[in-house]
Amino acid sequence: MAESEIPRSWCTTRPKFAVLNFTWTIEDAQFYLAQKSGTIRSSCFPVNDAGVGAGQYKWYLRADFGSIYVGLHLHVTSERNDPALAEFSLAIRDKAGEAINIHRSQKNTHFKLRRGKDGKKDASSGWDNFIRHNMLSELGSRYLHDGKLTFICELKEFQSRVNVSGKDPVQQYNVPACNFAQNFETMLFCERFSDVTIIVEEKEIRAHKIVLAARSPVFDAMFNNTMRENLESRVDIEDFSYDEIQELLRYIYTGKVPKLQEQTNRLLVMSDKYDLSELKTMCEQALGANLSIESAGGMLILADTYDAAQLKAHAMQFILNNASEAMDTEQWKLELVKYPHLLDAVCRGLAERKDGRPQI
Repeated sequence: MAESEIPRSWCTTRPKFAVLNFTWTIEDAQFYLAQKSGTIRSSCFPVNDAGVGAGQYKWYLRADFGSIYVGLHLHVTSERNDPALAEFSLAIRDKAGEAINIHRSQKNTHFKLRRGKDGKKDASSGWDNFIRHNMLSELGSRYLHDGKLTFICELKEFQSRVNVSGKDPVQQYNVPACNFAQNFETMLFCERFSDVTIIVEEKEIRAHKIVLAARSPVFDAMFNNTMRENLESRVDIEDFSYDEIQELLRYIYTGKVPKLQEQTNRLLVMSDKYDLSELKTMCEQALGANLSIESAGGMLILADTYDAAQLKAHAMQFILNNASEAMDTEQWKLELVKYPHLLDAVCRGLAERKDGRPQI
């Protein structure tokens, strides 16, 4: 799969908040103001339908009536160990129903819960000098309505983090199959842009110097100097047939060898002449797969003659494993005796086996 086709996965993390509004009305507020001391607190919020505090955190307000200032604090209580995180504002509702004397907290105020003397965990934040005492106690104060003092709390409580994830759809494209080999085979049998003529059995085959040179070091050297083949753009081949050269060119252009089984021996010879190592190995493998008692001697000679090292090692091993049968064949008696260096190698191999020495 190409890099552009890899599905792009993603995740977005969002904070989840609960927005709470709480109103606390203190009736006969002058009673508390006249004392100039004392503390009172509201009930907890939020509440459920039954009027009971709900949620993981329970909040309440505390008012401190001093002689100079009235303080106002927001408290939180919970059995959780982690601190509460919130943003809040505290204000007074005047006679006209408007919020005045608004105090706002810092963003992300941490309420670190600590266990008090009563055994309950509690934390608070607010203002000791929320409003001056005399501003509330004055006759006709705008902060009191019918003797009532009303505090307003707006609270934005952080509750959790929410991960939203997914992946973007991948646009699929139908990429056509690569026809590289087919295109080059078409070029082989088409004379367009050809710049060299191969003559074999008095027949002409048009080809391309750049392709031949790229695939074969022999052709590369041929077309890179002042040799006749380069100057005349003509290559005469007399040691192979027209069909054999066509099969060789098909391999050079496409990497395919349809007639490998039919022309294995000749293709091995051509691969050696034109230094086509991949084709040589393909031929060695095909020939090695068909080794037999009757053919082993001939394969050894063929591999030795055309420097097919892997086939030679395979044939030698086969002969050593089947020495008595292989040496009794007509091919051995008539052909292999013409190659004394091979006979010597076989004899040394048999001797090393007999003596238990490692074979080299």
